Formats: sequence, C-alpha cells, structure tokens
Amino acid sequence: MPDIMEQAIAHGFDLANKGKKEEAYGVLKAVSDSLPDSHPANREVLGIIRTRLAALCNDTGRQSESADYAEWVLKNAPPDDEMIRMILQTALHMDGRDPMIAQEKKGGCFIATAGYGSPIAAEVMVFRQFRDEKLLPSKLGSAFVRVYYFVSPSVAKVISKHELLQAITRQLLLEPILRLIKK
Repeated sequence: MPDIMEQAIAHGFDLANKGKKEEAYGVLKAVSDSLPDSHPANREVLGIIRTRLAALCNDTGRQSESADYAEWVLKNAPPDDEMIRMILQTALHMDGRDPMIAQEKKGGCFIATAGYGSPIAAEVMVFRQFRDEKLLPSKLGSAFVRVYYFVSPSVAKVISKHELLQAITRQLLLEPILRLIKK
C-alpha cells in the first residue's frame, strides 16, 4: 500500500478521534472507494476502514450506508473481536437488515431445539410462533431476541450433548415458559 494511502488512513482516524466526524467520513470514504475490494491484501485494511465508516455513518445519520459497510465487513473481513461484530450487526439491525433474526426465522430456537432434540418438535414451534408474533414486532422484544441469539448458541451446544441437561432444561426452564406463553 502506498505511503500516501497509509497517511490518509491515519489522518481519517485522527479526525474521527478528534470528533470531526464529517471530515473523517470524507477522508475514509475516499480511501475505501480507491482500494479494490477484490484484492485479498486489501481486505483486512478495508475491514478496519469500513468498520470505522459504519460507526461514522451511524453517528452522522447515514444508517443505510452504515449498514452497507457493516454488511461488507461481516461478509468479507469479519473482525476477531466479538464486540465489534455485535456493533456491526446492530448497524444492520437498525437498518432493518438483521442476518441473525433472518437466519433464526428459517430454523428452530436454539435452546428449545437442544432441550427437545428437534427443531420441529411441537414445543419448539410454540416458542417460534411466540418469538415471531409477540417478541419481534416490539423494540424491547426484538432487543431480547438479539441478546438471546448472541448468548444461546453456545449454551444450546452444551445442552444438546448431555441427555441429563436436556431433561433439566425442559423441566426447569422450557416447560414453565411454555405454560406462561400458552396462558
């Protein structure tokens, strides 16, 4: 990468750190637009620049553009840092593009599926219907679902490997929640 590009990137980040968001956006967007996406050596640098651009766009009222950058980064240069991934996914969510919710709507609920052993169990269908009809339409419910999707896959993985944990999960967690949902 030419020195001039490195200097421009450093200048853009410096402007952002000083709170000059519009100027930082202009500099970093120009750099981002001038680096070809297809070149593998550019992917990591573009991931860093576009992550910052996603934040700057969000801060300056460009939510759709923020989501475009976030989507590109998550697809082409996913960051190692889980918090940064969550921030990028939030940018997508705020623009109505939520890959986690879209993916989950196609499948079963993680913990319920682990507890009942099948994504097509009748109980899992009740949880899915409750999620789709009651939780997702509200902001609070949607926020809960996002947190659940962040936490539950690793929990479900452990539950699904142990029959005793499956039984405990059904008895102490899932069945009481089902009784509340059905009321």
